[in-house]
Formats: sequence, structure tokens, C-alpha cells
Amino acid sequence: MPEYLAFIDESGNHDLDTSKPGVSKYYVVAAIVCKVSQLDSLTTIVDALRKKHYGNGEIKSSKTHDERRIRVLIDLQEIDFKFTALAVNKEELHTTGGFPHKKSFVKFLHGILYRALVATYQDVAIKADEYGREDFMRGFRDYISKNHIPDLFKECTVEHVKSDSNQLVQLADFLAGTIRIVYEGGASKEVKKSFIELAKKSKLSIEEWPPQYFRRIDQRAERQEHDEVVFNVAMNTAASFITENDGFADDELRAQLIVLKYLLFHAQFVHAEYISSGELRDHLAARGYEGLSEHQFKSLVISQLRDNGVLISSSNKGYKIPQTHSDYMDFVELVNGQSVPLLERLRRAKRTLFEASMGGITTFDGPQYEKLKRIIEALDE
Repeated sequence: MPEYLAFIDESGNHDLDTSKPGVSKYYVVAAIVCKVSQLDSLTTIVDALRKKHYGNGEIKSSKTHDERRIRVLIDLQEIDFKFTALAVNKEELHTTGGFPHKKSFVKFLHGILYRALVATYQDVAIKADEYGREDFMRGFRDYISKNHIPDLFKECTVEHVKSDSNQLVQLADFLAGTIRIVYEGGASKEVKKSFIELAKKSKLSIEEWPPQYFRRIDQRAERQEHDEVVFNVAMNTAASFITENDGFADDELRAQLIVLKYLLFHAQFVHAEYISSGELRDHLAARGYEGLSEHQFKSLVISQLRDNGVLISSSNKGYKIPQTHSDYMDFVELVNGQSVPLLERLRRAKRTLFEASMGGITTFDGPQYEKLKRIIEALDE
């Protein structure tokens, strides 16, 4: 029996010609992810939300006006659940290869999300909203089984269900629709704000395809000298790291990618906030990296990202992709406040012991201390 369940629905149409009237610019697939042990309680809570906002009807994004969407998003912030999503910009698909047939387009893009689910969770049962005829759904299940189950030690099943009898598929429909209107720029300021607050709490990931890592750049009117340079370098180094490493199975790399994508989401949507290491570790735990200590997080994730050229600012409030020169200087101040006093203490200790031992204790004899020796000598000077 699988340990995890994923309930999936979509928003947008499959027509790739976005110049036609009524054709959506984006196609979004969203998945509500939970443990089997959480299913009954989560279903009961979501059903109560459905009755509160939709009466006897389904939770459907297409039947949700702005005021209701905001109320639902606010109530969802009180529910303990997680979601992941794939947002596809159909206008840019021509740059990555042709999809002449609707079926091949749908199979390929659902496959991206399903592959990510199977890679993250050891055993997962996927329940998706019905689409089309039974022969198409049967072919869809066969495609997923052949292409997106990596080994015999992971179980993945795909079942199509009716949304009117599954509250979590309905919730996936609502989130997919909300994400689509946010990405297409059709969301009001209040809807966008409410969604971002929910995403900060419940989002596992929102993947963009084709990758658009800094499509929503910071548009603040008051920008200081060098802000644009810092922001562009930070986003480019992050995007380069993801492009070079996405898809690798290495556990440490996956943890780094998960954290970096989370930081990027905040840089694109939330802008100013620092994210605490506790929040980032909680996000990692939700993706299967439980029990990571503060030291392990810093050494295996943040330090490795920085060693690979990714620009990450930090302060006593946490971490962020720097938006401004001031953000970058926060990191400089942190290093200055922590490293310089420590080096001064080491310099004094080294001098005291050298004098007390009549030159016997030289401290920096080993080749591994050569850089540190030069720094201390510069301080002496």
C-alpha cells in the first residue's frame, strides 16, 4: 500500500495557439499531496470548507469570483496541507520543440509533474481528475508507468476519479486555477497577496516550464545605484545552477535545488523578506529531508550553493536571494560582525601563546593554515 497520495487537476486549455480567442496563455497542473494516514481528516476539513463557500456544489476555480477566492485562500491558510504545481507558458513552447498533438502535449507535461512526485516520495498513488475517453486515460496510465517509475523499489499507481466525489481533486482544481490567473497577470492585488501567503505556508514547489527563473523581476520605483546589477547577477547565478543540475538524483544536490527554488519563489513574489533557516529546514522536511540539523543545513546546502557561485544574502533573520545592493551588504555586515572579531581573538591568542612558549608554539605551521596565516599576518600589520 502506498504511503503518499497525490490528487491532481488542471487549469487552462490544451490548445497551443494562444492567439485564438479564449485560449489560455498558461496551462497549470496542481497536486495536493498527503500521507495516507492524513487522508480522512484532510478530506473532512476540505469538505467543511466546500460546504461553507460552495454549499452543495463542487469547489471549482471557474465558478469562483474574486471575493470568494480571497475568502477561500484565507481559510486554506488555516489548514495543514501541501501542494505542488507545474505552470506551463504555452507561448514559449515553440522554443523547446513542437507538440503538434494535444494528447502528446498533455502526456508530456503531466509526466513532468508525475516524475517529480515519484522522485520525491518513495511510494505514491496518483488520483487525477477524469479527462477525455477511457482509451485515452488507459493510454495515459500506460505512458506514466513506462516512462516515470524509476525502479522496482518504488510503487506508483495512476487512477482517474470523478471530481464531484473527491474533495481533494476539487481543491487541486481551485489551486490550479488560482495559480494560472496569478501567472497570467489576471489576479487582483488582494487575490495575489492571499495566494502568496498560502504558498509560503503550503507550497512544496511551483515549477515553471519552460524555465523562467526571473520573469517577474523586482519593479520597485525607488532603486539605488547597483541594485539592478546585484539582482540580475543573483538571479542569473541561481538560474544557471538550476539549469546545470536539475534532474540529477544526488540527494545533496536535490536538497540544494529545493532550497534554491524556494528562495527564488520568494525573490519573485515576496521580495523583501528574509527566510529563516527553520522555515527552510521545515520545507526540506516536507520534501523528505527530515532531521537535518542547523549545521548540516548550512554546510550541505547554503555553503555548497555559495561555493558554486550562487549569490545568497544572509542576516540574523535568515536567507534570501538579494534584490538590492543593500541586501548584499547585509551579508557583508554579517561576515564582518562574525569573522573579524573571531580573527582578532585568534590573533591575540596566537601572540600570547607564542610569547609564553618563547616562540615554541607557532600555530600556523601546517599547509592547511596558509590562508589563515596570511590573514592573521595582515591583521598584525
